[in-house]
Amino acid sequence: MNDVLTKKITSKSPMHMVLVVDDSGSMRGDPAALATKALRAWVSELDVATQGTRPYFRFSLIQFGSQPTIVAENLDVRKVDVTDFQLAGESGSTNLAAALNAAREVLLRDGATSAHCPPFVFLFTDGHPTDSNGHTSEAATQAALDAAGALKVLPLPCGSPFLVALGYGDINDDNMRKLASRPDLYHRLPNMAALVKVLPSIGTPTVQGGGTVGTFVAQIAGGIQER
Repeated sequence: MNDVLTKKITSKSPMHMVLVVDDSGSMRGDPAALATKALRAWVSELDVATQGTRPYFRFSLIQFGSQPTIVAENLDVRKVDVTDFQLAGESGSTNLAAALNAAREVLLRDGATSAHCPPFVFLFTDGHPTDSNGHTSEAATQAALDAAGALKVLPLPCGSPFLVALGYGDINDDNMRKLASRPDLYHRLPNMAALVKVLPSIGTPTVQGGGTVGTFVAQIAGGIQER
């Protein structure tokens, strides 16, 4: 683990960031519009932080409701067209287990080597997990926790992924902490507008300071609530 944390994020050791974002019916309207603004701003800010020349980051986007949709997969962040990202809140229920399983499959396909930084999966949701039929239950919650557990121990050559959880609205804080790789990698946002500030801030200070995976973890654990 210490070897992983001391890796520097560079063009020779890039980091794959996977955003898994809730697009279920509860996101319809302003929440979907604000989430769209946030994720577009995040990708644009990462491009600026790397000065548009350094391939520090790869990016994937998974939108989910009743089922996940992979919108972007393993793209150089400098080549992402942010206009492709549009949340509408029209994707049904909150099948979190399927979304996390999709993230796991994306990481299994990304071709990372031991030189790469371990990937980070950012999960944003505003509701309780449901099954494929749209029903909330203890079984649906457990399925989400099981999918998160499998994701967090994925034996990639570059190290297992870190899972960061961001929540808003009608969520269970205890379960969200369990989903995250560490309790301090879960943050409840006070409102949807906060996401517009939080996402673009993630990664920028670390890259500009020539940071490591460890400083990136520390930034997320300690800095999100301050923004």
